[in-house]
Amino acid sequence: MKIEMHAHTSEVSPCSHITASKLVKTYAELGYDVLMITDHFNDYVLESYRGCTPKEAVDRYLEGYRRALEEGERRQLKVWLGVECCLQGGKHKGEWNDFLFYGIDRDFLLDHPKLYNLTQKEAFAEAESAGILMYQAHPFRYYCTPQDPEYMHGAEVYNGQPCANNNEKALKWAKKHGLRQSAGSDCHRAEYAGRAAVIAPDNLPDEKALAAYMRESALELVMKR
Repeated sequence: MKIEMHAHTSEVSPCSHITASKLVKTYAELGYDVLMITDHFNDYVLESYRGCTPKEAVDRYLEGYRRALEEGERRQLKVWLGVECCLQGGKHKGEWNDFLFYGIDRDFLLDHPKLYNLTQKEAFAEAESAGILMYQAHPFRYYCTPQDPEYMHGAEVYNGQPCANNNEKALKWAKKHGLRQSAGSDCHRAEYAGRAAVIAPDNLPDEKALAAYMRESALELVMKR
């Protein structure tokens, strides 16, 4: 099955310009089988929900995913939950490095409502203990820095956003450090949809099964050149 591993809804991610329902409609028309919603689980999102407890903020954060899930059921497109998180713990001034979490669920987020405040090492340990995979997103994008490969499971070696991602460097770096590889469109607008995908067996029922598969097997990457 054909899977989008990196997409954002305008309901949650301030940088996105496509609603959850439009996102699902677009990917269904493009012939994808699975759409992974990876909205930004960052301080500027979660802490903007005024008057909410941390756990209430998590449920507000899941709004885009829930709307996509409802639309996906109508259009026979599977919608799975992922997260893109900029880890603030130990962050150096000017750094902005994002990590994609695969195999994640609501319970993990409720237990880690401020995941973004952890260091890379701390987040990796929490993910590993829960069977979740942690990949650095676009590690060579012009404002990013490749982080410690010891504390991640893999890297996004192809990012479809039309900006300076330096995907060739990301692939070379991932291979050098023996990291698992993924590709995603990083869709923020309808015209950015379908720029990348991964291919996985069609008998995987959910995001946790995908994460388990990714631990043992390499994904086939589809990249729009």
